[in-house]
Parts: sequence; C-alpha cells; structure tokens
Amino acid sequence: MYSFEEILHIIPVFITAFFAFLLLSYRNIHKKANRVLGIYMLFVTVHLFFNIFFYIRSYYMVVYLRYYVVMPIILTLVPLLFLYVKALTIEYYTYSLKTLKHFIPALSILIINIVFYGFLLSHEEKYKFVTESYLYDFNSVVIKMKIMIASNIISEIMYYIQVVFYIILMLLLLNKHKKNIEKYFSYKEKISLNWIKIFILIFIMISVLDILENYYFLKRNETWESIWKTINGVGNIMYICFLGYFGIKQTDIYAGIIKISADGTKQKFDTYDNILEKKDKYISSSLSDEQKQLIVARVIKITENDKLYLNKKLTIDELADKLCINKKYLSQAINEILKRNFYHFVNKYRIKEAQRLLSDPGSRNITIEGIADSSGFNSKSSFNTTFKKNIGITPSDYLKTCLREN
Repeated sequence: MYSFEEILHIIPVFITAFFAFLLLSYRNIHKKANRVLGIYMLFVTVHLFFNIFFYIRSYYMVVYLRYYVVMPIILTLVPLLFLYVKALTIEYYTYSLKTLKHFIPALSILIINIVFYGFLLSHEEKYKFVTESYLYDFNSVVIKMKIMIASNIISEIMYYIQVVFYIILMLLLLNKHKKNIEKYFSYKEKISLNWIKIFILIFIMISVLDILENYYFLKRNETWESIWKTINGVGNIMYICFLGYFGIKQTDIYAGIIKISADGTKQKFDTYDNILEKKDKYISSSLSDEQKQLIVARVIKITENDKLYLNKKLTIDELADKLCINKKYLSQAINEILKRNFYHFVNKYRIKEAQRLLSDPGSRNITIEGIADSSGFNSKSSFNTTFKKNIGITPSDYLKTCLREN
C-alpha cells in the first residue's frame, strides 16, 4: 500500500500524461505551440514516472532506467518552455536545425550517462552511485566514478543556469510581445499572455523550493523530509494543472488569415506580406512622408466609412488586407503621422462611439456592458479601463454627467 506522500507523487504522472495527450492531439491552426507544450508535458510525465521508483525506493528500477534519462530530460524542460513562449509570441515562427542547440547540454549528459554509467560501471557501482553518491569522497574513488559524480554536479549547475538564462529570455519575449500587441491588434483579451508571467513566477518559486529540497531539507531529519515531500507533491500538481489548463485555453495569436469558403469550411491563407506580393508592390523599401500621409488618409477613410472599429477582433492584418498595404508600413504610417499605435488608433474611435451612445437619450435602456459591446470592446473591464484612461472618468460617471446635463 502506498503512503500519502507516494500517492502525491503518482497523481501528477497521470495529470501530465492527460495534458500531453490533449495538446499533442489537439488540432487547430496554431499547432506549433501546442506541440511544444505537449512534448514538454510528455517529458515531464517520463521524469515523474521514473521519480516514483526513487520515492518508493525501488532502486533496481532507478539503477537500470531512471538514471540514464532523468537528468537529460530535466535539461530539456526549460528550453522547451522557452520555445513554447517563442512559438506563441513570434509571428510565423518556424523551427530549424539551429533550434537543436538548446538541447546540446541534455544530449551531452545523455551520451556521458550511456558511455560511463551504462558500460563502465558495474552493477554494484551503479547501485552505490544512485543510493550513496552524495556520501562519496571525490578524491578516494576511481576515475570513472569521478566522471559520473562530476557529471551529476555539472548537470545540476547547468540546469540552474538554464533556469536563470531562459527566464530572462522569456521575459524579453513577453515584453516584445506586449509592444507588438499594440502595434498589430485592437484588443488585448486572451492574447496578452499575462498568465505566462504568473507561470514564470510560479516556476521560479518551484525552482527555489527544489534547491531547498535538494540541499537543505533532505539532509535534515525524517520529519522535515516527509513534510517537504508532501509540499513538493502538492506543488507539482498545482504547477502542472496551471500550465496545462492555460496552455489548452490559450487562443491563437499570430494565426494566418482565416476566411470562410463557399461551402462553409475554414481556410488558411498566406500571410498578408505574401498576399501583398501577389497583389501589387505598393511600397519599396522605405516610405516617404507623402506616402505615409496617403496611407493614413486611406486608413481614416475606410475606418470611419466602414466602421471597422466595431469589429471586436480587428487586427492590422485585416486592415492591411483591405488596403493592399504591407502591415509593417501601415503600422509605421499610423505611428509616425498620428503619433499613436494601432491599438490606440482603433480604440479612440471606440471611445467616441461609446461617448455617443452614452450621451444619446435613446440608448438609456442599454447597460454599460451593452454599450461596451456596441462600441467594439471585448469586455466590460477593458471598456472601463480604456474609457477612464482616455476620458479621465469611468463610463458610469460619464453617463451620470450626461443625465445631469440633460
């Protein structure tokens, strides 16, 4: 019969396997990020599965299975998280042979394990190394054992270096993504990736707890060790559920153009830059001030005449498609001529529409949420925040002011 601590370390295996299956089998346009996260969950499943043998002290399985793969797998996890964030935040991102450089540490340790641990150590040496490696006097053991001990220490150091290095890279990607959102999107709901920032904070906490577990608590008495294993098991469950839930829930951000064909099926077309090349070469390598003015004039005209701002999911791609303009040049013209980004450009119109509705006596029966919806906002919270930032007061206060004036 398994103890409560052991059950806590068995449950995450099934949870990660479940999320891995969902993510790897989930079919939508934005497959790349799902695949990476699915592979991450699969590797975590293998890691946790082999760890069970360690927790239940089934050292035979640890000696012949766990040690070969666990550390190499651990050294793939943080790079996989980084590649997942990259797939979400970089438009049309593709993997290449250069991507494999992130897995050189894992592959190196795997080769060392196979060569030195697999072929050079005897069964007795393997067993002692797995169960008593931290008790070894480095200077008193043979060279092959020194290599294994050094490899184990270096692996742990490399992992914590990865944690620091890739967290910095992920935060830089998220910061760049935040800027791109306002350049290319008129909304932020479900694409801001704020949940990943929370996840990174959780990941840092888990890493700190892992260091404490390995280098402090497991060297204390059995009571401390038992308490810490319980905390670790609960933490693993929460960590996996958080990442799996938001990973599956995450919507497409930089998907290609989606249009509905005559038979009602969805079709994915090329990027707008490719479509531009097929339609016409609107602009060469740079824009003159006259060209920027012309672009902005066309943008304002089509936005006001067609009321494009009422489209809650309006992107600069859609606007560029209507005007047959490269979206980067379109963004440049809006930024340099109007002194604002695409997000603020569109939401200025939405705020004006909301002001009109709030001031209109015929709209008195419409709720604030209804006003937000009719003005092109995705949510009431987004409407309130944007309205107050632009007007200085909340929509409710603005409505009260309009009622007093009337």
